[in-house]
Parts: sequence; C-alpha cells; structure tokens
Amino acid sequence: MNKHHFRIKLTTYLAIIAMTVVGLSIIKPQTTFASASPPVNSAKETKIATREARTIRWGESGLSLSYDSTSKTLTIPGSSTAVADPRPLAYALSDVGLDPANVNHIVIQDPLAISGSAKYFFRGFNYLTNIDGLDQLDTSKVTDMTSMFSLCYYLSDVNLKNFNTANVTTMSSMFYGCFRLKNIDVSSFNTENVSELSGMFEECRSLNAIDLSNFKTSKVTNISTMFQNCRSLKSIKFGEGFKTDNVTDMNGVFNNCLSLTDLDVSGFSTANVKTMSYMFGACQSLTKIDVSNFNTDKVTVMNNMFMDCEHITELDLSKFNTANVFNMKEMFQYDFKLKKLDISGFDMSKITYIADMLNDLQSLNLLKLGKDNIVNGTGLNTDGTWRNVADGTLNDPKGKNRWSSKELMASYDPTKDADTYVREGTHFDEDKPPVNPPTPPTPPTPTPTPTPTPTPTPTPTPPSHSSGIIEPIAGAEVRVHYEDKNGLKLTPDKILNGNVGDGYVTQELKFAGYLLKARPYNATGFFSYQPQTVTYTYLKGIERMVMHNSYLYDINGKRVTGELMSGQMITTYDTETINGQKYYLLDNNTFVKATNITGQKRKLKHNALIYNQKAKKIRHASLKRGRKVRTYGGAVKRKGRYYYIIGLNRYVKKANF
Repeated sequence: MNKHHFRIKLTTYLAIIAMTVVGLSIIKPQTTFASASPPVNSAKETKIATREARTIRWGESGLSLSYDSTSKTLTIPGSSTAVADPRPLAYALSDVGLDPANVNHIVIQDPLAISGSAKYFFRGFNYLTNIDGLDQLDTSKVTDMTSMFSLCYYLSDVNLKNFNTANVTTMSSMFYGCFRLKNIDVSSFNTENVSELSGMFEECRSLNAIDLSNFKTSKVTNISTMFQNCRSLKSIKFGEGFKTDNVTDMNGVFNNCLSLTDLDVSGFSTANVKTMSYMFGACQSLTKIDVSNFNTDKVTVMNNMFMDCEHITELDLSKFNTANVFNMKEMFQYDFKLKKLDISGFDMSKITYIADMLNDLQSLNLLKLGKDNIVNGTGLNTDGTWRNVADGTLNDPKGKNRWSSKELMASYDPTKDADTYVREGTHFDEDKPPVNPPTPPTPPTPTPTPTPTPTPTPTPTPPSHSSGIIEPIAGAEVRVHYEDKNGLKLTPDKILNGNVGDGYVTQELKFAGYLLKARPYNATGFFSYQPQTVTYTYLKGIERMVMHNSYLYDINGKRVTGELMSGQMITTYDTETINGQKYYLLDNNTFVKATNITGQKRKLKHNALIYNQKAKKIRHASLKRGRKVRTYGGAVKRKGRYYYIIGLNRYVKKANF
C-alpha cells in the first residue's frame, strides 16, 4: 500500500469516526425523538416519546394537556381538585400555535372535576369524531354549559349518561353545529335551574329524534332557535315538566325543521312571549299546527312565523290577539298548499311591516278577514276572483265584492268589508248553515209597505272586478338618524313622508373616516300611522400600524384570503371578541387579531437583550427584569429560538418572560 492510498484510507477512517461521534451527539437524539416505535411497556409513553407529541399548559389549572399529532389525539389528565372555570380546550391549543382543527380524538384520562363555567369547553374542534372518558367528567358544580360542544362538526356520538347538570343555569347553544350527531341522550339532565335553552340543538342537522320528557323548565325564559336547522329531526317529545310560562322569546324555535312530521305544542304557555318570528318557519313536512291555545297578548313580532310551511292546509288564527304586533312581514309566504286562512281576529292597528305577508299562497281558496285587518301591501297574488260570502254559503257566495287579489288589497275597507272571501269556482265541503248566517228576520209588521228611501238607483250590471276609489291617508313621518356608536350626530336627520301603506327607502350616506356598522333592519319599510325611526350607526376609523405579520379572518374566526405585513398601516373600526380573542374590524368586513396590532403587556422575569429580525444583538440595548414590555402576536422562531416582537425589527427572547 503506497502513502497515497494509506492517506485516503486513514482519511476515510477518521471521517467515519467523526460521523459516528456526530451521530451519537446530534443525530441519535433526534432519531430517538422521532422514532415511531413505542416502548414495549407503555402506550402512554409512546405519545410522549414520539417527535409529534407536545405538552400544553391548560390555562391557570396547573394541569398540562398532551397532544399527539400522529394520532391527532388530545389527552386531558385527571385531577383530585376541581378545575374552576376551565379554559376552553381549543383556546389552550391556540395559545401555543396549534390548530384545533387537527384534533380528531379527545381522551379524558382519569376522573376530572370542573366547576363554574364550562362555556366553550369542547367548542371549535371542527374535525373531532369522538370523546373518550366523558363519563369521568364531573360536572356537578358547573353552572354554565353555553356552547360546550358547539361547532364539533364531525362528532358522531357523545356519552352524557353521567352528566350532572343540577346547578346549570344556561345550556344555550350547547350542541350548536354538531352536524353529525344523530342521537343525543339527555335523559340524565336535571334542568330545574336552567333559564336559557336558546339554540341548544341548533344546526344538529343529522339529529333524528329528541326526547325531552324529563326536562323541567319552569325557570326557562328563552327557547329561541332551540331546534333551528335540525333538518333531519322527525319528532320531539315534550313532557309535562316542559313549562314555558316564563318564556319571552320563541324566535325560530322550530325554524327549518324540514323533516318534522308531528309537533304537539298544546302544552306551551305563551302568555309572556314577545317574539314569535320564524317560530314554525320552513316546517315543510308538517300538515297541521294547532296553536288554538296560544296567548299572544304580549307578542310584538310575528314575521315569517309560518313561512314556507308548504304542506299546511288550514290555519285558524282567529283567537290571536295581535294588538301589540308591529311586524307580520312574510308571515305566511310560500305556504303553497294552504287552502283556508282565518285572520279575522287580527288587530293590525300597530302594524308597520306587512310586506309579502300573504304572498305566494297558490292554493288559498278561503280568506276570512276582520274589522281590524289591513290587506293592502301584503303581497296577495293568488290567481282568480275573490267574492265575499255575505248571507250566502261558501259554495254560493252572495256578496257584492268581486275582486282580484290586487283589487282586494287596494279596495278592502275593514269597516264595511269584513267577511269571509272565497275564490270563485272552488268547491268546499261545508255544513248546511252558511259561514256568515244572516241576522234572523224580525217578525212581520201589519204594514209590510217598505219605506221609499235608501234604495239605490238601479244601474247596469257592474263589471266583474269593480272597485271603489279610496282617498290616501297621510302616514306618520319616518325620521332617519346618522350617528356614531356613541350617539353623536354626523349630519342632520332626514325626514321622509308618505301615505299609509306606501313604501319608503332610506339611503346610506358616506362620511370620511367612518364605516357603516350594519344596514338597519328597517332601512326599507312602509309608512304607517305611527312615527318611525331609522338609525344608521357608523364606526370611527383609527389608523394603526401592523406590528406582526397577520392573517385575516371572518366573523367566525375562520381564515379568509389575504394577509397584512409588519409595518403596514391599516384603519380599524371596532373591536370584536371571537372565540375568546380580541379582533379589530377592517373596512372590508374582515378581522385581524388585535394582539398583532396593539399587542399585550408581559412582565420580564430576567434581564433581556434586544435582537433584530436576524437574531443579532442590538448593541447597548437591553431591558431590566420586572419591566412590563408590550409584545405583538405569538412568538416567532429565529435560528432555533423563540422571540416576541416588541417593535419594528426588535425582538426579545420568549424565555425571558
């Protein structure tokens, strides 16, 4: 072997030794950390040993969560003491930059007690499929279960048999958006102290049936949207304990329950209810709704109440007291199979909104109107000719009014035209007595000669669609305010005038440096006998600098297209709390995390050097321990270490806080 070959072999040998040393000191720990091979004796150690495992501080509980990204499992430890007001699990993950959407399984490892508010506890795990160990969760001291499981889109089963709800006062939106839950067994629930059930099962689109026969709801005040958008729900069982005596809001409670075939609300007490808008909206499979027991004395809003109930054939609402109702917009719209409608008892003296109330009622053959009804502006467009029954029968009306739907709306005078109206050419199965029996004749007098007056002069046969001329009635003014959110006027009020029943349209105005908060619900409407106010509220913009690269989000906290870069100037208009975090509203109806703009103050635990974005020290720049420093956004990684941004191109190591 010559010297040249010896040098090559020696160099190779030394290189191998060097690589081996490096492998032992650097590569081997990484390989061990990344190994997918679990230790033989412990499955739990597997998750900790894998490179993908991560320990997460759980708020102020003193406990740590464990997340394994390989199995997409979040593990919650047990605790011998109750965790008070536990931080929502999704928030805990977000605190350390983990996305809750990456969690498919949650495991409660050992017995765990929580107390106070469990609001949002499992909320926002959009791809969560199951929760193991839920029977180990002690909720006996929990008072708030608002949105506890909401937005768990893929959760297919939830074991609630051991849930103790004796102290719970609100269950609002508890299962909101659990799209795949087909069954929810709440037979163990004690609801005697609950006051809020609004949205409890809303958007449970796969739910087939729900049994609430054990519910005692004497303290409940709100059941609005409780079953809204439960599209597959076919039956709801209420028990004797389901009391609604104190309920004030029934808005949308059964709205869009497309598959509901039977609904018994005969036990509902509605004496204190103020809102019934969308109550039965789009219950497309119901063929009847018995609301004869409803007390509507305090109700003010009935818009869309029966809208799109396309298989309902008859509604008798003659006993409804609507003296306080101001909104009946689209109340019966799209009830395509509705044949008989009795609203003769309606007092519509306070009505402001009636647009399309009677629109698209294709099968309507009988419409009973009363002395306090307003028909003009209701959008009645049923084909054919309407005739009042008078002293005739449904099949042989004798009234003098023969109107098209358009003419009926324009000509109906409640003081003299109140009657049952039928569409000519339709047949009714009726009892022999007429719908509107004539007043029994007085006994004949000895002299039957009639008095010569009020007999009108005979005229030729009137046209089939005759109508009179009604003088317009001046409506009360509509006053339009333009102000900021503190009530400061931005311009003088605009005054609109018109006749009762005529429509009005208000306009958004532009003000430099301001953004319209939302278009008013009554931006368009109808002039009525009562004065009306329309308020446009604007938000004042504030110029701010972006301190941390930022994504944009929608109102639900979901990422949208676009991002902001550090140093960029933006205008923010308002703050919004989304999923527990503060956001700023931008002018395109998107949101940015406030911590990336105005930051938050943190206290230094150690003296700290200041670095630039390349992780190089800034000469003669340092911060003393104990000082509160404003940081922006989450920690960023620079050359293997984590830093907080404290200013443009200025960083401090995270470990110093």
